[in-house]
Amino acid sequence: MGLIKLLVDRWGPLNYKRAYADAAYQRPHRDIFPAAMRGWVPDEDRRRLAAYTLFAAYAHNQAWQIAAINDGTDASERREFGDPAMLVDALVSHLLGSEQTITVAGAEDAEPADGTTPAPEAAHAAAVQERLRQWAVDELLALRLQQNERKTVREGDGVYLLGWDAAKQRPRLSVVDPGFYFPDLPDNAGDSADYPTRIHFAWDIDADPRDPDAKAKLRRITYELAPIGTATVSDTESDPRRPVRVPAFAPDGTTP
Repeated sequence: MGLIKLLVDRWGPLNYKRAYADAAYQRPHRDIFPAAMRGWVPDEDRRRLAAYTLFAAYAHNQAWQIAAINDGTDASERREFGDPAMLVDALVSHLLGSEQTITVAGAEDAEPADGTTPAPEAAHAAAVQERLRQWAVDELLALRLQQNERKTVREGDGVYLLGWDAAKQRPRLSVVDPGFYFPDLPDNAGDSADYPTRIHFAWDIDADPRDPDAKAKLRRITYELAPIGTATVSDTESDPRRPVRVPAFAPDGTTP
């Protein structure tokens, strides 16, 4: 009977946009969202990536470009006054408040009002709190929060990457564009599912137009939760083109 296949998901409110979904509400427009329609992008992630681009276009007053590609609408027929961007800034401001403070439970008891010696647990909590606050200063945590929450408000998703940096000798915090994030979810993943034990960060690198022999590349970084074992390093001596991980040895010959 030619019935339309109605797809209901978190990005369903964008289905009325012809640029976002075809007549059957299935696939984003390939010419408007080329990055979302790459061959390596999983089918279930294409609507998500296209939605990020559409939300960002409105927030940056570039929605007229999508309309121009989709139906030839002239830019002079579109009027944008920055309202989406102002709304995003207002929501981020209300969400984060005037300041953010790291607190550790029990640290408030490290300085008893009666002047007595604090309990060891309270002293330890206060020391941990001080180290965490200094880490937040070193990592520009307030800036990272603003950067990621702006993406979260605008696009509906945000990704923090927290990992150990051997050179800095502390965990480093960075904000990753959610369009690069691809979780490896189990078949029965739902609201009750745990955080995925395996995730990928992937993105395209376009070929250099100045180099006729250059080719486009796909970068992928995979993180997987696994039991902590022997520390490893990258070994490039055996084959520099295909480095492998080998055990890392301390100066005394032991493995950490």
